[in-house]
Amino acid sequence: MQAYVDSEGTRLELEFKNFRQFVTEVGPNISTDGLFVETTAPAGVGSTLDFTLRLEDGHALIHGRGVVAWVRSAKDSPDPPPGMALRFLEVVESDADLIEQIVGAHLAEGGVRFDLKQGPPPQAGPDGPKGTP
Repeated sequence: MQAYVDSEGTRLELEFKNFRQFVTEVGPNISTDGLFVETTAPAGVGSTLDFTLRLEDGHALIHGRGVVAWVRSAKDSPDPPPGMALRFLEVVESDADLIEQIVGAHLAEGGVRFDLKQGPPPQAGPDGPKGTP
């Protein structure tokens, strides 16, 4: 996944090589309330961003508007990773349906629900999730 924030800090684009990568990387990091974006250059808390999650070929999967709820810097802890949590303000209705499907599939596979209030989700490794849900 590649994350891009424009120079004005008002637009976030996440690009995925293919749909499989999108589902694998987004599943643990999204809920109907928001999204965690791993990045070493997050926007500031309270920043409002228009966002698009798209495939490398330009096909947009999810887009809307959100506000940065919290930020975790690399100096805070290398694990979980640095990044920012984006609380959804607006999501296109059909995109909200896709989010619900991704969350449902992630939970059905035994994944932990991403909770915007708890911080980033536990990181999965070869022995399963680590950290606290």
